Amino acid sequence: MKEYTSIRREIVKSGAIYAFDKLDGSQLRVEWNRKRKFYKFGTRTQLIGLDDKIWGEGVRLMVTKYEKDLHDVFVKERYESAVCFFEFWGKNSFAGRHQVEDHDVTLFDIAPYKKGILPPKQFLDLTKGIDRVKVLYHGNPNEPLSNQ
Repeated sequence: MKEYTSIRREIVKSGAIYAFDKLDGSQLRVEWNRKRKFYKFGTRTQLIGLDDKIWGEGVRLMVTKYEKDLHDVFVKERYESAVCFFEFWGKNSFAGRHQVEDHDVTLFDIAPYKKGILPPKQFLDLTKGIDRVKVLYHGNPNEPLSNQ
């Protein structure tokens, strides 16, 4: 299954940038294809399943919250397969540590087969109406940043 690339900190000298909220939790990923829908689950470093003692809650949340909507989008876009990246988090989650509390998963990136991770605008257009990471800023990096 495709792994998430490291976050790069590049200086952009021209053009608009997107700044997304950084939820603090643990990265989860799921592989999708037309026939099997969501079928392969993992953390950043290992495959997991519904019965996983630690990550099973995240798997159930991904399936319940996202499988139908993302399946419909991916079929419409004629994707063969895709890997979706989520943050598994709770109010008191920090640095991959989680308390016994209600948790959530939030979609933050999609990598369609042979296309790589989608550019921000394409990701936002594709997931319109689906819960996803919040955009904190979109604009010129040379202008003062402010919440939108």
